[in-house]
Amino acid sequence: MKTTMKITVFLFGMLLSLFLFSCGPARVVPPPTAFAYSSPDVAVDFYTTGSTGIPSDIDWAGEVGIFVLDSTYKGVYIDSLTGEVSWTQDLQLGNNPIKITAMNSEGQISTNIVLKHSLSGIFTGGYNIDTLSVTLDSIVWKQEYLADSVVKVDYNTEIGTNGIFYLIQDNGVFANYTTFNGLQKQFKGKVVYSPTVTPYIEGFWKYPDLDTKWRGYFKVNH
Repeated sequence: MKTTMKITVFLFGMLLSLFLFSCGPARVVPPPTAFAYSSPDVAVDFYTTGSTGIPSDIDWAGEVGIFVLDSTYKGVYIDSLTGEVSWTQDLQLGNNPIKITAMNSEGQISTNIVLKHSLSGIFTGGYNIDTLSVTLDSIVWKQEYLADSVVKVDYNTEIGTNGIFYLIQDNGVFANYTTFNGLQKQFKGKVVYSPTVTPYIEGFWKYPDLDTKWRGYFKVNH
């Protein structure tokens, strides 16, 4: 009888202990701490692939979470386990602000980088004097995009003429320069490229002091 009583008391004590433990305060897991990439500004050469490397200083505080992009960016991807951001040849020209968030079940923290995709290199092709035609004249037209928004234009009698170019919306480019005979000349085009399409620029050109409309069509290939 005494033995049965002792067993009953022991089991009751065990059950009570388990109940009290289960009703105790929950384990608190802090959210992830701040993290950073090697540089907030990442220079990207034209039509190249690359990556940022793995961010530093992240502390998951015991519960490893994931990294995510706050939006969908064309040509930009993230490794959810390491936080490494990579890009393909689809990356938009110009400055691409990217927001990256690290999160676990207790919270999240974000940081920002900017992928700066520059237009550079030599494009060669031609132009015509007919905005309704894509047939090019025999003149060879070369555009070389350099640092500091400088474009060098070579063709026939205008060898070595320099001007300034600007990137505009939707992978567009606008350039303004002075020809060898002192005329102001402009062209505006769209830069077309993808992992399966070799880059080219096509658009229209004019003499702004003489023309109220575009004078002709051009296309140049990378």
